[in-house]
Amino acid sequence: MTNSDRFIGLRDQLLRAPADWEGARAEFRWPRFGEFNWVGDYFDVIAAGNGATALRMVDDAGADQSVSFAAMSARAAQVAAFLASQGVKRGDRLLLMLPNCTALWEVMLAAIRLGAVIIPATTLAHRALRRLAGSAGADCHRCARARLDAVRALARAACQRAAGGHRCR
Repeated sequence: MTNSDRFIGLRDQLLRAPADWEGARAEFRWPRFGEFNWVGDYFDVIAAGNGATALRMVDDAGADQSVSFAAMSARAAQVAAFLASQGVKRGDRLLLMLPNCTALWEVMLAAIRLGAVIIPATTLAHRALRRLAGSAGADCHRCARARLDAVRALARAACQRAAGGHRCR
């Protein structure tokens, strides 16, 4: 039995008993995985050939965008390949400053696929962002163009503190 089979079976077991909390608790057993990657072992499996909507974004102006599971999986794989080409690897900390947009979810899926740790920083002011970046020890920064100057300043400070600098721009 694969990780995907075990995880999906457990998910289905819990979904079958939404009103029977005690019964679900009594039946529940944590699955045993050697390694488990939520994107590779679950999301990509349910996304394969799946045209159903995975993400729907409606902005303040009313623009409505829907992305299928299959498209999200493919986009996240492309972002993961790009991040990997920039040196991002398992255990790296990725400071993520994106508004609630499709790219945010693509980068999060990509980071999970690679095993990178996501440090959400979308709404932080510059001073709080500087404290977070320093204490989190981010290895890589990804941001929206509107926050680019703040992230460049953080990256310059990080380069001055650490030998070898940062890998991502």
